[in-house]
Amino acid sequence: MEFSFLDSHIRDNTWACVCGLIDNLDDGKVDEKLVIDQPKGVEEENEEKRQSLEQKDQQQQMPRQFIATGGGRSDIRVSEIVIDEDFNAAFPLLYEHPVPSLGIHNMAITPDGKTIATVSVDGLVSIVDVKQGVRFESIGMNIRNFWSVAFDPKGEFVYAGNGNGRVYKFIIDNGHLLQEYNSQRMQKIICVCSSTNDKYVASGDFEGCFTLYDSATSFVLKHIHFKKALRSIVFIQEQSIFLAACDDHSVKIVNILDSETEHTALMGHRSRVVSLDMSPDGRRFASGSSDGVVRVWDARYNKCSITFINSEKSRLWDVAFAKSNTLVAYVSSGKDQDVHYC
Repeated sequence: MEFSFLDSHIRDNTWACVCGLIDNLDDGKVDEKLVIDQPKGVEEENEEKRQSLEQKDQQQQMPRQFIATGGGRSDIRVSEIVIDEDFNAAFPLLYEHPVPSLGIHNMAITPDGKTIATVSVDGLVSIVDVKQGVRFESIGMNIRNFWSVAFDPKGEFVYAGNGNGRVYKFIIDNGHLLQEYNSQRMQKIICVCSSTNDKYVASGDFEGCFTLYDSATSFVLKHIHFKKALRSIVFIQEQSIFLAACDDHSVKIVNILDSETEHTALMGHRSRVVSLDMSPDGRRFASGSSDGVVRVWDARYNKCSITFINSEKSRLWDVAFAKSNTLVAYVSSGKDQDVHYC
């Protein structure tokens, strides 16, 4: 079921989004939960009505959540996700944080949902407190031309890939450079990810090369050439695999333990795959294509369970699982943001 969009803060060129829980912004304070009134005395005349009631009951238990977006303007917008009993979604603005950049094209958020890393169009990485605003205007002051960011599983470090084929690991508390990973390729690294145990780091570049590093030693463990750009990477712990969104309309599977299966792929999209995100419980992942199609997959079997098209049928830029595991948020050229129940 897709939600209608009610937000009045519509802007062009929104390119990135991340999600979190509002409760986590209040230092342990438990906020009032969003409660939706259940319809009284409704009889389940058919399967559609039964499913609708079940979904509304799930919505009653949903914690308050936010979506943070970035794009052509030099700011981060943090909005609450509010869904009414008819499954209409609204996004009232909570915070607006200016960032010292020419716009934001890539974002990542810590597991606790309190800190965001942004990559600007002019190649700077900023660390932003979701509630308080910018903490570091630019990390790695002597390093420029960044294209991608990702946090480690504990939210202590941020990995940033730049246009010279290198990934840098920074401490988010002070912005200091901790480690450098050289892909041995002078290509733009447009996506980066670490494994759940932070044992491995993976990057993908504009020419389609997947590079796997040993996190502790920075040693390059393997290169895999997919020929088309890799735009997003996620890790599935249960299967010990990385997934990479590829411009050849597929999601590549890289098995870090078995070299014989490292070139398999998930098919189904009809345009380049631009974004991937894991659900917080690790059971599903979402893939978004530039033609506006989002697919939700079962991470145990790598099977697609849900497919939907954004309501504007416009160019999709980024997808993000909400922390409730039941919503997928996305941004596209037609709307500032939207969500879909899954």
